[in-house]
Amino acid sequence: MKVSTDESPLVSVVIPCYNAECFIQQTVTSVIEQTYRATEIIVVDDGSTDETASIIAQFDHVRYFYQPNSGPAAARNTGLQLSKGEYIAFLDADDLWMPEMLKRCVAVLEAQPSVGAVHANWLPIDSNGQLLRQQSGWQPWRGDIFERLLVHIPFNTSSIVWHRAWWHKIGGFDLTPEVNDDWLNWLRIVHLGCQFEAIAQPLVYRRTHPQGITRVQSQRVVQWRLNALERICSEYSVAESLRRAAYAEIYWVSTMQAVSQDRLDDAVDDLRQAVDNDPSLLSRRSTFFGLACGDSDSRQRMSTPLVAQYNLMRILDGLFSCAELPVGILDQESIIRARALFYLAQIAYSVGEHDILARRLLGQSLRMNPSVALDSQAAPWVARILLGRRLVRLGHKVKASMMSEKANADR
Repeated sequence: MKVSTDESPLVSVVIPCYNAECFIQQTVTSVIEQTYRATEIIVVDDGSTDETASIIAQFDHVRYFYQPNSGPAAARNTGLQLSKGEYIAFLDADDLWMPEMLKRCVAVLEAQPSVGAVHANWLPIDSNGQLLRQQSGWQPWRGDIFERLLVHIPFNTSSIVWHRAWWHKIGGFDLTPEVNDDWLNWLRIVHLGCQFEAIAQPLVYRRTHPQGITRVQSQRVVQWRLNALERICSEYSVAESLRRAAYAEIYWVSTMQAVSQDRLDDAVDDLRQAVDNDPSLLSRRSTFFGLACGDSDSRQRMSTPLVAQYNLMRILDGLFSCAELPVGILDQESIIRARALFYLAQIAYSVGEHDILARRLLGQSLRMNPSVALDSQAAPWVARILLGRRLVRLGHKVKASMMSEKANADR
């Protein structure tokens, strides 16, 4: 435990781990190097068979507890029982904190007594610690977030610092097997009245291992989240529209993951479930981007634009061949396909160096259904794509020059 020279409130940092020898040293070090000094570090080893224990033994100020393998929820509960801090944070064994994480979060909690939890922005890194993207898609969620949290999961376990009392109010983590326990417990805490605050600055590195996730594992995660949703809907009064939106989001996230892993048949199945619960998905630009690129960075996917186009068209072909679709979707096939091509043209143009592809996709879109260009937001895109980036840049330079000449003449 770090000893504070002032009266700063103690923060308990619980790190559950299982065979974490590859990352646990970096993770613990990121806590030790926090600028906020009043911390206790509790590592709960959930039955590791590797060198995790010997690595933790190298640290002087870490409380280590070993238990037979019982799962991450049980490990977090053990850490919760061992903790003494007024505040508590659960850090996954492969994630990292930036040095200001605890200082910034505790400052918010101390300044706003009505706030029960603070979530910080985060950045994704790969197994080697390399930054995957400059943005995480994070959004600031504040206040009563129950309905939003039911539909979306905007943060991860490692990015939140809590008033420990809230976890005691719900009796710790739910140990029911085959449920998404993080999400389920967050919803229960929020339903009790826990108010959230947000910090926009990235303070967490979240490690992702997308290539290591198998099809079976992906399907298991979906089922566990569905099980958690059923539990919440049975415990609380949830409007039907909100429940369907939550189902749609679960299947939509699974759709994007399937695309990223080139499991296009699975993507079709998940998309059908998502659209069945929320037909409006097929009117959103983000949907077609996800079908083309998955949850990957657009520049990475569009560096092979024919693959992105193949993904999008293959999935739509599969969707429209399904026997059961919501009423009216089949009647909109032409406009949906045209819209998909138009959005793909926008993506190709935005990435750069794909002007010819962008114009070809735009032409296919307009021939299929010219009405896609009638929207007020579509016209500027049509102009940009037809002109090409070089002429658009030239136009901007001419406009800037004319404005400069006018400003000089007015002096």
